[in-house]
Amino acid sequence: MLLRVYPRAASTPNGLGLTPLHLAARTRNVGVIAVLLQTCPQAVCSASVVGYTPLHLAIRGAALILSGQSSAVPQHEEDARVPQQEQPRESDAPPARTTVVVVRRLIEGNIAVLHVKDRDGETPLRHFCHYMEPIVHKLMVHARDTYHGTEQEIQYLRQHPIIGQCWETFQLLVKAATAHASTVLHDSLSEREMVHDVVKNLDCLESFTFSLLTLKLCRGQLEQRDERGDLPLHILSSVKVRPQRYEFKLPSSSQQQVPTRCRCTDVSMNAMDLFLAFHKPAASMPDRDGELPLHLVLRNNAQWEDAVETLMRVYPAAVTVRDKKSGLYPFMMAAVDESASLTTLFRLIRACPEFSRFVDGAKAQEGCCCANRQEDEVSCLDVLRDFVCGTREETQSKRAAEASLSSSTRHESRSTQKRPRIV
Repeated sequence: MLLRVYPRAASTPNGLGLTPLHLAARTRNVGVIAVLLQTCPQAVCSASVVGYTPLHLAIRGAALILSGQSSAVPQHEEDARVPQQEQPRESDAPPARTTVVVVRRLIEGNIAVLHVKDRDGETPLRHFCHYMEPIVHKLMVHARDTYHGTEQEIQYLRQHPIIGQCWETFQLLVKAATAHASTVLHDSLSEREMVHDVVKNLDCLESFTFSLLTLKLCRGQLEQRDERGDLPLHILSSVKVRPQRYEFKLPSSSQQQVPTRCRCTDVSMNAMDLFLAFHKPAASMPDRDGELPLHLVLRNNAQWEDAVETLMRVYPAAVTVRDKKSGLYPFMMAAVDESASLTTLFRLIRACPEFSRFVDGAKAQEGCCCANRQEDEVSCLDVLRDFVCGTREETQSKRAAEASLSSSTRHESRSTQKRPRIV
């Protein structure tokens, strides 16, 4: 009734920059959201003073509700085991798919809202991972300590009402942010190629909890290739911007609710460590072009600690395989990259038998003897520079000779054409 009298009220913000759609999304009022979207659909992308869209506030409101319900997780193992015949009670479950319905309605209003960032640079997907990660992580740790990695753990994760709602909302945001947007908004959600979509999105990769949840629930997809013939590890190796390392602190040993095997202070790992922990054979599988993951990470300027070390540890024989496109060994690919670190070059050089024999022969001819590892490292790099630069200079000289020969040939042909005929 109010919107009929004054339709502009649907897009009028208050002092904080919040429109009526912001307030309705925060309280997850589906009926009011539908009316406001019908009256003013462009309000979906409107940002508040701090850069929050209605989708950002819908996620924050859902996180507040779910955090209160997740605090009721049982502390003892006996209380945590739910019989397979017993279903979760209606009073313990959150409102059925309320968050999923609200998020879908807002995305349908304007799919561009998925790319709007707040003042902290967070998209709605990153915002969702940021606020839901503590809730889901607590429940996942509880499931792991109760069922110890068995099939019952996966069943628990799929049947838990809070994790189920978070997982469905996460699927919707990920699929809508990729090329599957039209399919997601009109059809039901599907877990098909969910792992492939996660590795394509940096916001997903920087969330340890949701990356781990995806691998647990969709582990079989690690062995499946997409329509381009790539495994998820190939897509991860081709990422231009490397995701940050997962660094977090676990509770100290004084807290009794933490199992003994988890009592440590710091945990640090990267996305490559996490994915290879679930499927190590992928490190030795080539992509559609016949390139190994080690070649892909080196082509995308990865450093030793980012992904090269993990791939070398899982599949050390990759250092002896030439790249299909350039024909270079991995250490040569690292030498071409100007941003490659000294550690990456040295480790790849020493791990390559072909180049090690070349270095040993050069040392024997020069009679050099290094006193320590630093001198050995520098001498190997000098040999590498001579080896690569020598090959490069030889190629350049051949090209210059061919160019001069072709130019002289063209000059002679032109002079022959201009010469007058003698009768």
